[in-house]
Parts: sequence; C-alpha cells; structure tokens
Amino acid sequence: MKTNKIINFLFVLFIFTILTGCDKEENMFAKFPPEILYKRLEMGTSGEKWQVSPDAQEITLQAGITEWTIRARVSSPNGLSSIQLLKVNANNEDLLETYSEFTSNPNVYELSFVISGITSETTIRIKASDKAGNQTIKDFKIKTQ
Repeated sequence: MKTNKIINFLFVLFIFTILTGCDKEENMFAKFPPEILYKRLEMGTSGEKWQVSPDAQEITLQAGITEWTIRARVSSPNGLSSIQLLKVNANNEDLLETYSEFTSNPNVYELSFVISGITSETTIRIKASDKAGNQTIKDFKIKTQ
C-alpha cells in the first residue's frame, strides 16, 4: 500500500512537471545572429563567377583601379531588420547605405554596392541586425598597390 502511494505521488509529480515545464516555447533560431559572407570572384572553366566565401575578407586592387563593387550575402533565420553599409576612416564610420526593405525574402539579402574614389586602403563595414535583436559586424578591406 505504501509503495502504491509513492508510485502515485511520483506519477503526479511527473505529470505536474510536464504540464508546467512545456508551456514555454523556445525559439531555437533566436540564438543565431545574422551571417555576413562577402563574395569573391572565382575563375572557372565556365568563366567568372561571384562565389560566397567565409575567407573573402580583402582584395588588392591593381594600380590605377579606383573602384570596387562590394558583394555580400547577408542572412538571418530570424528575418533581417536592417543592414548598414559603412566606410571606416580612422575611428569614424561614414554611412554609405541603409537597407531595411526585405519584402521578397526577409531572411536573405544579396548586397551589391559600388565603392569609388579608392586611393588608399579602405575598410568597408557591414552591420546586420535581425528581428530578434541580434547584430553582426564584419569588415572587408580594399587595398591598393
């Protein structure tokens, strides 16, 4: 009889734990910040192709070239809220462009922006924020010869 009471008590405790512990739904994607991957130009048998690469962090321009198109894929499983493209000078950030309209695909944005007048090493910074409040910052250096 005493064993039955212990088993019944444990069963009630188990049911109580299940009912009270499962009322919160956790969004597993909230832990993942936005991802910024710059693209690099790759030469293949079918010609030139812009490829997303986690290793693309800088480019050295040939002498006389003063323009470069920054290309990147910015994504977030939580949905993007804003992307800022900045030019970094010393300790200052000059805002070049802000993107906040992601109607066709709220989770992925293909960024392409022409930087002109490059005469010395230039750092371009992308700040991406998602709807969960996460932020990612990633730099890209443009070097000159």
